[in-house]
Amino acid sequence: MVIEINNTAIKNYFIEVHKSNEGYIEFVNKLSEFDCFLNSLPTEINNAMMPIEEWQLLSMTNFDKAYEIVRNEANTNINFSWILSSFKLRQLFKSIIHLLNESHYYALVSLLRTFLEVVSYNAFMCDKINELVIQLNNSTNNYFQYCELNTDLENLVKKSRKGTKITKLLEEGESFVENTNILTTLDKISKKEKYKTLRDKYDLLSEIVHPNVMSNFIFGLPTKLNDPKEDKTFEKERIILMKGEMEQYYYEMPEPYSLQISMYFGTILSVLNLSIDLYYETLDKFKQINVLKLEAKLPYYDLLEKLDETKRKELCEQILKSYRNSKKS
Repeated sequence: MVIEINNTAIKNYFIEVHKSNEGYIEFVNKLSEFDCFLNSLPTEINNAMMPIEEWQLLSMTNFDKAYEIVRNEANTNINFSWILSSFKLRQLFKSIIHLLNESHYYALVSLLRTFLEVVSYNAFMCDKINELVIQLNNSTNNYFQYCELNTDLENLVKKSRKGTKITKLLEEGESFVENTNILTTLDKISKKEKYKTLRDKYDLLSEIVHPNVMSNFIFGLPTKLNDPKEDKTFEKERIILMKGEMEQYYYEMPEPYSLQISMYFGTILSVLNLSIDLYYETLDKFKQINVLKLEAKLPYYDLLEKLDETKRKELCEQILKSYRNSKKS
């Protein structure tokens, strides 16, 4: 289904700047494909894990099944990370298109900034998870190293689910973890050649979102032109600066002046394009990540197997009792 862009100023922008209608058609098709993909996602996801005590009991009676569960839970948690991000992006994207059609550019840029944050965080987490899973998969024949790396993976993926920067939650909440600063994720992704302008674009969006002169431009018209011969274009920031003064402002820009806001269209369109490309690239990486099953056995497991089921359960109960005591202390 093709997304409807009812904002004539967008179409006029492509004709004015790109001297062609083809760019506009490609832009709408790209948005439509992205929307179609987001709508194809599952409507819910469950990442419930087997309680640790129940799993420990299973590991004493059926080692292979227990570690198959470890593997499956790890892969489920990894999928959870990108699917939950996609849920957020779907809602943001639909609101962005609505605001674009309504010509509500200030609110649009605010959401577009958040959209870029979610995409960048998702890409950052994917790279971190992939690095750790490579180490994990190279340790399937080392019981202790595999278990340690699997715990590290659980803690990393947990950031997507229970990460926060709120000190009170970290101090008094249940199992919350400190999340990565969003600027760290943006800087990391910006080191990739294809996305080297990502941080600059984010900073520009922030400048527009904050109560600065850039946000005022969205509501104003130039009333005095100091040098009408030439406007100044900043290629890096993708904005056009008209030389003059703004003295007239509107809460809704009148239709005859709608192209005036086109100074921001380059930024809006480039951020949307870059974000969608980064999302697809990240998704492809996520789909290639696969935690392998532990091949090594627990040391002395052969001796454990020689015990009858009753003895193994008794031993497991002793281990669980020690585990519960350690949690209390």
